[in-house]
Amino acid sequence: MANLIMLNIDGQDVEVEPGTYIIEAARKLGIEIPTFCYDQRLKSVGACRMCLVEVEKSPKLVASCATPVAPGMVVKTNSEKVIKARKSVLEFLLVNHPLDCPTCDKGGECTLQNLTFQYGPTVSRLSEDKFRFQDDPNQKFDDIKLGPEIWMNKNRCIICYKCVRIARDLAGGADLGIFQRGAFAKVDIPKEIKYANEFSGNTVENCPVGALMSDSFRYKIRSWLLKGTDSVCWLCPDGCNITIEHNQGRIYRHQSRRNDDVDMGFICDKGRYGFDITSHPERITVPHAVNGDNLEKVSYDEALAMMVHRFTEVQGETSALLLDTSLTNENAFSAADYFQTKLPGSSIAITSEIELNDIMSYGHLGLSVSLSELENADLVIILGCDLAVEHPIIGLRIKKLINKGVPVYFISPRQLYLGRFNVYNIRANYGREFRVIEDIISLRNGNDDIKINKDIKEQLKLNITSAKNIHMIAGGDLLT
Repeated sequence: MANLIMLNIDGQDVEVEPGTYIIEAARKLGIEIPTFCYDQRLKSVGACRMCLVEVEKSPKLVASCATPVAPGMVVKTNSEKVIKARKSVLEFLLVNHPLDCPTCDKGGECTLQNLTFQYGPTVSRLSEDKFRFQDDPNQKFDDIKLGPEIWMNKNRCIICYKCVRIARDLAGGADLGIFQRGAFAKVDIPKEIKYANEFSGNTVENCPVGALMSDSFRYKIRSWLLKGTDSVCWLCPDGCNITIEHNQGRIYRHQSRRNDDVDMGFICDKGRYGFDITSHPERITVPHAVNGDNLEKVSYDEALAMMVHRFTEVQGETSALLLDTSLTNENAFSAADYFQTKLPGSSIAITSEIELNDIMSYGHLGLSVSLSELENADLVIILGCDLAVEHPIIGLRIKKLINKGVPVYFISPRQLYLGRFNVYNIRANYGREFRVIEDIISLRNGNDDIKINKDIKEQLKLNITSAKNIHMIAGGDLLT
């Protein structure tokens, strides 16, 4: 472990690891430095200048989100210079920012709103007309649709680059970017495309203002009227932690609930915008019972009474429990445990589209490590798994590994594309992915006579022989 660095922040000493930014060292002491653009999960850009602090012997204020600590550094986060700088930053941001808080979706949970009340000037010194972005001279409404789910109001944007970094670092795309310069800089997309990827909703949740909006939530309800209930997303095996926000029995949105061991505070669009499943007209909301050849609705009391009666009649060998894959592990375990205890010998099954063969049994399914431990891999092999659909959050971990230089190989009849993240694709005919694995094992053992693309065989040989921590991830294409 590297030697810790000692510094002083607001009269308090703190020890942190080399490379730590001042803002993180301050948080370790419980000192919160205001910021718009900083997010420890994303690359720091120092764009908003709200986090300026005073460092002893420095000729000017420095951005605490982009300045690493140094031995003996003395930092002041609340000096007269810092307070004046914060007011100036907020005043500049508000020069052209529209005063539409009563109608803005972000009202009540807006970072700009909160920091202005806490640190900003009490009155404005400017009376000039505000600059307004207009893509069309006849444009009457500032909200522009960027894609199927995302709306953009360019006049509210404060150019913090969060959305651009999320689009680039999470999805690996370059379809969202900063156009023009200076006072005319704006977040936009090329005219030829629409903004859509499996993590687009994270740009809305992490936007510090109301510049980005979700079509499914936009102008539906005020944030302070919502109640939050902690839950776990059931739409894929990754199990992201979410908060279900609802009012009077209606669900309005899913928000992330950060768990660094699982999702790192990001959720995919399937989990974010799948909240309306619960209100689908075809959803079964009441119990049904078979009466002759008909399926009839019954009350919950009637259904429970029928179950209790049947439990007293049947034996374990003649009973079965069918569980759905949307159940959480805890619910599935509780139901299965009850059946095994009360009805010994009963059959328990889980619905699935996947038929397991002798080669791939239940005992071989699932990760052998936690999602966070997956980042310790020095080589990853993916077999027939569409990460965007089957394991979007594991896909985030894979992208982080690629950023660190870890080689990732994809074995499938089709090609895996992760945007700017480089993946080595090894084509294999359907049903013959395991033959490629056998060839890779032979290559590791010194046999070069294998049928793998020559362009990647030498690099694969080097990687597979030097790797100490190899992880394999199998998907639905392999198991069907």
